[in-house]
Parts: sequence; structure tokens; C-alpha cells
Amino acid sequence: MPSRDAGDLATSRVRDALPDALVRPLLAYLPAGQSDPTPRIATLEARLEDARGDLRRELAQAKDAVRRDLNDLDARVSGDVDRVRNTLDGALGGLKSDLRRQAEERDLRRALQAVEAAGADVGQVAAAGQGLPGRARVETSRMVLAELADSMRSGLEALAVSSGGGEGAAFDGLMADWRKRLAEETVVLSTLLGAPGAAPAGLAASRRPGDGRDGQSVEVAAQALRLADVAAALAQSNALRLEILAAPGPLSPRERLEAFARANAIFFASDTAYRDTDAAAETLDRLARLMRGSDLLVRIVGYTDNRGGAQRNSELAEARAARVRDDLIARGVPGDRIVAVGRPDGVSLSDAVGETSPNRRVEFEVGFEGEVPR
Repeated sequence: MPSRDAGDLATSRVRDALPDALVRPLLAYLPAGQSDPTPRIATLEARLEDARGDLRRELAQAKDAVRRDLNDLDARVSGDVDRVRNTLDGALGGLKSDLRRQAEERDLRRALQAVEAAGADVGQVAAAGQGLPGRARVETSRMVLAELADSMRSGLEALAVSSGGGEGAAFDGLMADWRKRLAEETVVLSTLLGAPGAAPAGLAASRRPGDGRDGQSVEVAAQALRLADVAAALAQSNALRLEILAAPGPLSPRERLEAFARANAIFFASDTAYRDTDAAAETLDRLARLMRGSDLLVRIVGYTDNRGGAQRNSELAEARAARVRDDLIARGVPGDRIVAVGRPDGVSLSDAVGETSPNRRVEFEVGFEGEVPR
């Protein structure tokens, strides 16, 4: 508007024309004498549009640059990820190979220990197997197990220095041969034990490797443990057999009487009185049972201590022997199988004298064959 009055007039006219409308004047006033600004406005609008076009082009260029940078970054990151993945895959593969080799080595060392133990047991049987049925086959098994242990040691040495574990066909073939030979010797020893085809129940099964792997090394270890169980059972059986063979048979009547005579005597207090009546009665009862069970002659030998003269001690020694003879006859022993003698100058058991002296005694001797004419 050229002036405020013109603006007020225009506003009044609008309000008159629109009585129901709320009219707020928003007018700009130009001083009188100014030129028309429309051309200038048009110029400014054109320049603004040009600036907008430039901005759009710059934004598009920047967006393309960012997109290219992102693509390059993605390519670099993908390459790095692939390299890291390949590195990790290689490391993981190496770790798996190392773990597999360690597991195989552990299984085979367990198997070698079992084979060595079996060889020791079989060697023990071969060395002490006099009269053992199949002893020649036991000796053959001992040599087979020794050769097998040497082969397993060599295989373990090769496995320890390898980088990939026992994965080769040659090593697989070697383990297959070990399993076959272990199984054959298990059958042989089981047959010698009297249980062909099987290990003792509950032994090998309870000792199988329990790590859940199904490799050949696990099977070799399991078969070796079965073999060791059978070999141990065979050694125990042979030891029992030898013990039975070495056990003495029942004693003969002479051996029983001689053993009794070596271990027993009857002691006296004074004259012919027993020092311990109950103990003397028990000894007499046992001797009477032994003599009634045989036809052997027994000498009853009386002794004294150093107290008293030679004549008296000689008579006393004979009297003590006679008392024991009479007590045996009273217990059913025939008198013609008893000889009572006195030896007052016999071997002293002690320097003690008096009623507690062990020299006051009666000893027993089993007569010689043919001592009394039949």
C-alpha cells in the first residue's frame, strides 16, 4: 500500500463486504515515489531457483561419493572378514587335528600299557606253568604280545611327530592289524582260561574308554583292555593251580605224632605230681587219640632238674615216665606200644630249679621203624 490511509480504507471495505468474517490487516506499506519491485522479486526468485538447483546437484554428488565410499568400505571389510574367517578356519582345523592326534595317542598309550600288562601276566604263566595244558601256546602268546608291544611303540613314536594325527591309510591299516591280533590273542587266552571267546564278565566292559569317540584308536584300546583282563585272569588261575599243587597232602599218623612230640611236654611240680593237672590231662588226651589211631611206638622220657642226687634223680625220672605211661594206658593205649625211660642227665631247658623248673618234665619220642619186633 502506498500509505496507511489507503490501507485502512481497503480494510474497511473488506469488512463491509464480509461482515461475518474476522479481518486482520497484514499489509506492507511502500513509501510514495518508489518503483514497482516486481521485476526485482522475479530476479531474486530466479536466483533462488538457481541456488536450489546447485544445491540439489551438490547433494546428489555428495550422495554418490558417500555411496562409492560405502561400497569400497564394504569390499574392504568383506575381504578382511574372509581373510579372518580363512585364518580361523585354518587354526580351528589345526586345533581339531591336534586334538584328534592327542586323543589317538592317549588311547594307544592306554592300549600299549594294557598289552604290556598282558605280556607280563602271560610271561609269568609261561615261566611257572609246569604241567599247564597248552603251555607251548602260552609261550607263543608271550612272544606275539612282545612283538605287538614293539609295533605299538613304533606306531606311537610316529604318531607323536606327525602333524595331522593318524589319518593316513597306512596308519589306519596298522591299527586294524593291531585290533585283529589283539582279538586273536584274546580268543587264545580265553580258551586256555576255559572261557573261549569272551573276557571275564564285568571287567573289560567297565574299563572301556568312555569319551564317546568312535575312532579306531578307541577300539584298539578297548580290545587291549579285554586282552589284559583275560591275561590277568589266566595268571590268577595258574597261580591258584600252583598253590593247590604245592599244598601239602594230609599228614600221615607218624607225621602227626612227630609234630605232636616236637611241640608238647608234660611238666611236674615235685616228685610225680603234675604242675598243671588240667593241662597235663589235655595233653594226655590228645596223645592218646593219636596213638589209638596208629600202631606206632612212643617213648615216654622223664627228666629232672639238678636238685637231688644222681640215684634219686634217676629213679624220679623213670617214675615220672611211668606215671605218664600208666595214664596213657588208662586212656586205652596198648601198653606194648609205650616205652617209659628216665634220663636225669638229659638236656636242661633252664637253669631254674624247684617246682617251676621246666626241666622237671616228660617228653615224647616216636619210635623207629622196627624198633620193637613184630
